[in-house]
Amino acid sequence: MATGLPVNPIAQTDVPNLTEFNRGLNGIVYTGTYNGSRVAVKMPLDPSSKAQEDEIKKEAGLIRRIGRSTFFADYKGEGVRPHPSDTSKTCFALYIEFLEGPTLKERKGATPALTVPQKRKILKDCLGALAKLHSLGIHDAVDSLTPPPPAPNTSIAHGDFHYKNVLVIGNDAKVIDFGKAKENATDTNKNFDMFRFSCVAYWLFDYNITQASDPVFKPVYDQCGKGITPSAALAALATWN
Repeated sequence: MATGLPVNPIAQTDVPNLTEFNRGLNGIVYTGTYNGSRVAVKMPLDPSSKAQEDEIKKEAGLIRRIGRSTFFADYKGEGVRPHPSDTSKTCFALYIEFLEGPTLKERKGATPALTVPQKRKILKDCLGALAKLHSLGIHDAVDSLTPPPPAPNTSIAHGDFHYKNVLVIGNDAKVIDFGKAKENATDTNKNFDMFRFSCVAYWLFDYNITQASDPVFKPVYDQCGKGITPSAALAALATWN
C-alpha cells in the first residue's frame, strides 16, 4: 500500500511574492514562484477562521497521500505564513503545482471544438483520477493467488466532481479541488462520484448517449452510480479512443 509523500516545509521566504488568482467559498488561491516554477498557494479565505484552515490542512494531507500522479497537480509543500489580506495573522498555506489550462466547462465552449476522440480521452483521464482515489489503501486480490487480509478502508471519494473541477491541458485532463473530499469513503460516496462523472459525460456529449450513438460507452454510462467502479469502467473502455 502506498504511503504517499512526506511533508515538505516551505517558508515564506521560499515564495516571497503572492498574486491573488481565485477565490472560493472557504479558500483563496494565490500564485507565486518556488524553485523557479510557478505554484498555486491555497490559504483560508478568512485568516481568522480555524475551520477554513483545518479544511486546507486536510486537503494537504489528502494530496500527500495521493502522491505523484498524472491526473492531479503535484504536491510541492506546506507551511505557515502571514495572510496577504492581514499580515498580522499567520495561516497555513498549501503549495501545489500551478496548472495552466481552462476548466472543462470553459474548454467545451471554446474553439476549435473538442473532437469525439478528445472528449473520450478527457473522460478516461477523469476515470483514471477517480480510480486512483477510490483505490487508495485497498488491496486488489486479483494481483495475488492468495488474497491478502482485509486492509483498513483508506480510500478517498472526491465528493465534488463536476466540469469546473476538471482542467484541460492540451489533450489531457487533471482533476482538482479536494475541499469536499471524503476519507474512508463508503460505497455510497464512491457511487456518487461515478454518478457525477456520468452527468459530466452526458453534458460533454450534448445530452446524447445512446446505444446507437456509442455502443461501447452506453453500457458503462448506464452503470455509473449503480456500482461500477472507475477501474472496471476503464477496463470496459479499453478500446474506446
